[in-house]
Amino acid sequence: MVEILNLEMVKFILDLSLNFVYVLVIISFFLIIRKYVLNLIKKKTQDPKQQREYKIYVDYTFLFLVILFSLPIFLPTLKELITFIGIFGAGILLVFKEIFLGISAFFYIILRKPFKIGDRIRIHDYYGDVIDIRLVDFTMLQLYPQNLGGQSSGRIVSIPNSLIYSYPLVNFSKEFSFNWLEIKIPLTIDSDWKKAETLSLEIVNEIVKTPSEDDERILMSHKEYSIYFTKLTPKVFVEFTRGSILLSVRFLCEPKIQRNIQDLFWREFLKKIQDEKTIKLKDNVDLSFDF
Repeated sequence: MVEILNLEMVKFILDLSLNFVYVLVIISFFLIIRKYVLNLIKKKTQDPKQQREYKIYVDYTFLFLVILFSLPIFLPTLKELITFIGIFGAGILLVFKEIFLGISAFFYIILRKPFKIGDRIRIHDYYGDVIDIRLVDFTMLQLYPQNLGGQSSGRIVSIPNSLIYSYPLVNFSKEFSFNWLEIKIPLTIDSDWKKAETLSLEIVNEIVKTPSEDDERILMSHKEYSIYFTKLTPKVFVEFTRGSILLSVRFLCEPKIQRNIQDLFWREFLKKIQDEKTIKLKDNVDLSFDF
């Protein structure tokens, strides 16, 4: 009896070892192909962002293929494992719930593409540029909130993929390549607001190139997402609030250069009204807003 058990144990170990050898051969084969494909991608595109995106697709495609080709080898052993999972499945799902959610969210991100590497997004309390997407989480270069300038904080944040199931996601780059930027100018009641309006429009037209309706990015928004605007040129809205005249200069701007555009605008505007007695800025007006 002991000899039979020993022979069965030896046979089991030999079979298992042979299975692992087969799997190593499969992995080695796919690693060679993966290396060839990645080298081909590097030759075809010089854009680091696109290279990272393609690497993600290649890595997880080959992971799927390795599992697909390796699974039949271990099928006899998997029968016992399936029985075990059937008994303790509920406990396993409870313990590894976040991991399973993260993996399913990864495939949602890859297939549905709510965002990709390089996009500027906001989800929950996090705002930044996506720099990597992995199986259970994605990584962002954190930015300060827009009302604090929207500049990089220099911090890297790893966020669970599962958050896309729980919180609204704002993508500043995908559906429409431009954002409407509004610069608010508070003036005293006796200011020449018409002159200030003309001056602000002149400055905007100097520092920002308004996209035409034939721009590829505008046409893509029309075609892919049915986003239409009747007017793309800058406009100034006038309102009276809290004892002051408030001009809202509204124009299209690429999301990643908004802070620089605001800086250029105010430098030019302040320079031009420095000796202008008919245009006076009003203080103590709350202009804070973030959306």
